[in-house]
Amino acid sequence: MKRIIAILIFILPSIGSMGQQLFYQDIFYGGVTAGGFSTGQGFGSGNFSLFIEPGSTIKKAYLFTYRQGFAPSVPIIVNGTPYIFDTTNVIMQVNHSSVVASPTHLYYYNFTDSLNANITSNFNVTIPTQTGLPINWGYWTIYIYPLCI
Repeated sequence: MKRIIAILIFILPSIGSMGQQLFYQDIFYGGVTAGGFSTGQGFGSGNFSLFIEPGSTIKKAYLFTYRQGFAPSVPIIVNGTPYIFDTTNVIMQVNHSSVVASPTHLYYYNFTDSLNANITSNFNVTIPTQTGLPINWGYWTIYIYPLCI
């Protein structure tokens, strides 16, 4: 059975717009899984698990995060490896005048080479504290989305 995979990025109505943007599209035999972590504060540490079927091969994997406001780029650490999200890997930006932490930026990182289907299943995440920022500014969520064959 063929599966058509399309990663669509949705903008919530609370951000002030409704729409979607095609980020990645592929047709392959396999499956997808996903997992993530949110501090709920724009900084902090935690962990999450991601189930990848034993014997699978990672076809493609992406790491996503979003930033509210104009917080500076910081290394978000996943399993001890820092990942920098900046203008080179932004997918989209949404501005809305009635949202305190506008704009919102959505970022990605190609995580394919960082994910081993036979070893990696637990992820420790640290989003560093950034002092002196307005309320609600910062990086909020880390989300891993692997496509497996």
